[in-house]
Amino acid sequence: MPSLIPRHPISIRRLAILVAVLGCAFAAPFAAAASPQLDRWEQLRAQDLRVARVAYRLSVLNAGLCPNALAPQAGFVLHSIEQYDVVDRQGAARSFGLGSYVGVMAVVAGSPAQRSGLAADDQIVSVNGRALPVADAADAVPNRTAVGLAQAILATEMAKGEVVLRISRAGAIHDVQFTANVGCASNVELVTGGEVNAWADGHGVVVSDGLVAHCASDADLALVIGHEFAHNLLHDAERLAAAGSASRRLRLTGTGSAGMRETEEEADRLGVRLASRASYDLSNALPFVAALLAGDGAVARARTHPAPARRLAVLARGVFQGALLRQHLAAHRLARARALRGGDRGSPSARAGPCDVGPDTGASAGGHPIAKIMIPLVGHVNELRVTRRLLEAEADKIATAAG
Repeated sequence: MPSLIPRHPISIRRLAILVAVLGCAFAAPFAAAASPQLDRWEQLRAQDLRVARVAYRLSVLNAGLCPNALAPQAGFVLHSIEQYDVVDRQGAARSFGLGSYVGVMAVVAGSPAQRSGLAADDQIVSVNGRALPVADAADAVPNRTAVGLAQAILATEMAKGEVVLRISRAGAIHDVQFTANVGCASNVELVTGGEVNAWADGHGVVVSDGLVAHCASDADLALVIGHEFAHNLLHDAERLAAAGSASRRLRLTGTGSAGMRETEEEADRLGVRLASRASYDLSNALPFVAALLAGDGAVARARTHPAPARRLAVLARGVFQGALLRQHLAAHRLARARALRGGDRGSPSARAGPCDVGPDTGASAGGHPIAKIMIPLVGHVNELRVTRRLLEAEADKIATAAG
């Protein structure tokens, strides 16, 4: 992972360990601006939770796209006292109940961790009897040694099946147990500092708090994280390294992003698909990305990226196809709901699945605002029909996997 970015007044961030990030229930979208009633510590927790919630949903609901790169997803975020700058450690300890053990920063609603009773501010002592490392609060240099080791141990144990976590909560010892879901392997880290950017390195994804603040909805954030997930799923860092690129970081914007325009365009396409399969409403995707590219100015039009107009055209096509996919997934959910009320129980689409993402509030594909942009891009009615058939088949596969 890239080195952590120093931040002020909170100088360093934790790895959002998505050794758990998506259950069957999703919290309501987080507002773009932090509540003025929250202090800076709770604002930090809210940002961590928002990133974890979106990443977990993307990871678990797209497991079918990465059968060879799956990892346990339990739905919680870890941090430790040694990750914070010395001047912030007292405040972090007081606000998050951090001591020598690795602590739970946030828990995703509906995830295996949340259903087990794991809660924010719990400290994890051991997993399946294996002691987790303790943080060295005396180390003056912020680091993530304890969190990194804890992550590795948790991932190993969760891959075996059910785990028992021994936790310390308000001075008392408790045990919680759960079996993690599986999803696409890609750790996600939130860093502070105000920079508006995100990047991937082949294994993980880093999202800045400045970019999170630009995301008015979780769907916007899903596009950002999905784009970086796509770089990792496509092994772009390895491809660039083999091609002699000086950097293995693939940034959403800026001169430090992909060394080939092709990798960015492929990540744009797959990122939209990931967000659509996770049932995010992408009707605001074009204005969001257009504003992001315009805000980046000339850097966004660097030789390493496709021209903004090209990126927006690719995005428009993907959003339209995603609207069709979401429409068919909604039909599957409706059929399943009818079956549960005593309707057609023999329908393949009526099987109940483990993760019902709830009603689809987006517009139907035919009336979708992106359709007016897409028609001249698609070009031929026959292509539209083929696209619809392919997306219907993909919806059938997703529903079958969920059942």
